[in-house]
Amino acid sequence: HIGGNETAPVIDGNLTVNEGTDFTVVIPQEDPGVVSREAVVQFLDFSNASNEDSLLMAPYDSLNRFSLTGFEVSTNISIDKDAVFNIVIDEANGDLVNLQGEATLSAGIDPSGKINLTGNYVIDQGSYQLSYNFIQRRFDIEKGSRIEWFGEPTAAEVDLTAIYIANTAPLDLVSDYISASN
Repeated sequence: HIGGNETAPVIDGNLTVNEGTDFTVVIPQEDPGVVSREAVVQFLDFSNASNEDSLLMAPYDSLNRFSLTGFEVSTNISIDKDAVFNIVIDEANGDLVNLQGEATLSAGIDPSGKINLTGNYVIDQGSYQLSYNFIQRRFDIEKGSRIEWFGEPTAAEVDLTAIYIANTAPLDLVSDYISASN
């Protein structure tokens, strides 16, 4: 529904992501020809950021604001559990997150351009394909893991459990405990 007037439009509606959806987002790399990795995973404390951290977070902070002001948008979003979402983290190395799950979200933009998102996404199945140098590992995301938003789209609470099953020879695990006579 679109209401309001030409200087202050008010938009509200419902959005459903149906089964059969296969949505892929590729996170752009600064320089795809040269990949430099100081760490596999880097954690930042958004609530207590130093100047160096704030420079790293600047591109993500732009996701919390809409460039046009004066709009008032309110949308309810529901995601079917059979919709597939892929996030390509590093296209050159093949790092990829694959998710399927259900969500009930509420998204909006206030007249100042601030974007808000509330609700949760409960994961039914998913995986994270990690590539580091020559090592490639697939971590399965446990059913029931969740992502919850309470306002800013980039400030979600993530509660994920990832599982990696390693097939190893049992002798290597107990060799220190077996005596030479046995």
